[in-house]
Amino acid sequence: MRRLAVAALAGCWTSSSPATTPVAPPEPQIAVVQRPRVYKSPCELAADHVFEIARDELEKVADFAGRVDTVRNAAIESCNEQHWSGEMLDCFNALTDAGGLGACVSRLTTDQTSDLMRRLTEVLTQPAQQTP
Repeated sequence: MRRLAVAALAGCWTSSSPATTPVAPPEPQIAVVQRPRVYKSPCELAADHVFEIARDELEKVADFAGRVDTVRNAAIESCNEQHWSGEMLDCFNALTDAGGLGACVSRLTTDQTSDLMRRLTEVLTQPAQQTP
């Protein structure tokens, strides 16, 4: 029995190389690019919609020319900090043209209106940024 075990072990460590099996080339790897998801607040979504439909008209107003993005950011900050209602944001999101903007703005509370106007005044009294 002992000789059988020794013979079996000796057979495992012989100098002959084991038979090789052809290996298929690896499958080509496909690069997957994942873009980070950009999450926008409800205020950003509403502001983006309003400024998308009103940008051309706002750019025609001398005070707003070249400042539309800054005005947009001021409105978003006011919305976030003053907690504009979902109903208010729905009103902005439902606009199809700038004509209904006044009706939505009229839904702001007195404090919200004061905050928004203060921010817009600050933006509009700053010297306009010159584009290079």
